Amino acid sequence: MFVNKFDRIVADQILAKLETISTISLLVCGRLSAYVLTTTNPEQVRTMRNYYHHLEVVKSYDNIDDDILKFAISCPPEKTEEIVEVLRRSLVGLAEPTSSGHGDIDIIQPGINKAAGLKKLGDLLEIDLKQMVAFGDGGNDLEMIREVGLGVAMANAQPKIKTTANAFTSDNETQGVLKFIDKILLEQ
Repeated sequence: MFVNKFDRIVADQILAKLETISTISLLVCGRLSAYVLTTTNPEQVRTMRNYYHHLEVVKSYDNIDDDILKFAISCPPEKTEEIVEVLRRSLVGLAEPTSSGHGDIDIIQPGINKAAGLKKLGDLLEIDLKQMVAFGDGGNDLEMIREVGLGVAMANAQPKIKTTANAFTSDNETQGVLKFIDKILLEQ
């Protein structure tokens, strides 16, 4: 329904900055596929294939003929917040880093987050954000939890999600989202 891509010059500037950080594993997410370098640890590539079903291994990111939608980074979990802060400073005006948890960081386009996606969908369906419920656990859910009418934090949510949420549910292992939806429907 809607695709927002990085300008290629901006994407190249971001890549140049990301490639200077030795403690990260980088994945470039395009419209057609996700991309990792041939030098990426094979075990990391196998793990990434669980999340990116179209994953190409390329010699260089320069050869990607695709719209770049975001950059995904894996890093040591204990270094996540430190790396997010470094990226926040170095990518000003180009992109926004957000932690999705467990040592994962997404580099997204400024203002193009999950709340923006829900707003677009709401406009299409004529549903205001304040009429929506959203569930989240990571930093990449923060804007969405903040903007919808009912933001629900999962039990395993990062602290900033818990302090922003209006309500709470159990984790995904215990069907927290489904239980909360059932509760809402029974109250209607």
